[in-house]
Amino acid sequence: MAKTLTFPDGQRLAKRATPITTGAMERFLRKLGISGTQYQAWAGNSLKEWVAMNPKWSLRKWQELMLENLDAFQPLN
Repeated sequence: MAKTLTFPDGQRLAKRATPITTGAMERFLRKLGISGTQYQAWAGNSLKEWVAMNPKWSLRKWQELMLENLDAFQPLN
C-alpha cells in the first residue's frame, strides 16, 4: 500500500504545476523544522544547486520527496 503524504499541520501541499523556487523550499523546510545545514548535509548540495540540477521539478514533487524522507531528519533517540 502506498504511503500517504501529508503536511505535518494538515496544510495543503503546493499545486502540482507550482514552479520550484529556493524561497518556497526554505519556507517548507522551516515548517518541517529542518535547517538549511541539515538539508545540505542530507542532500549534498544547496537549495540553489538542487534547483539548477532539477529545473523541471515542481515544488509539489520536491515537497513529496521531503515528506518521504522526513525520518532522515529526526534525531535518533
